[in-house]
Amino acid sequence: MVQTSFTSESSCDEVAIAALRNLLAEAKAIGGTGVEEVQFRGRWSWLGQPVCRGTVEKTALVRGFAVK
Repeated sequence: MVQTSFTSESSCDEVAIAALRNLLAEAKAIGGTGVEEVQFRGRWSWLGQPVCRGTVEKTALVRGFAVK
C-alpha cells in the first residue's frame, strides 16, 4: 500500500494529477512499476474518483497498491 497527497491552489484536476504522479513515484521508490486500486479520500470515506478538499488551497489524498 502506498499513500500520498498533494496541495496547491491549482484546479482540482491539476491537484489530482499531481497526487497521482506522487503516488506512482512512491510505488517506484519501493520497487513497483505501477499502482492498482487507486482511491481518493473523500469527506467520509475512500472513493474511486478524483476528489479534492478545500476551496482556495485544494488537497488530494490518494492511495493504492504498488504492483510489479
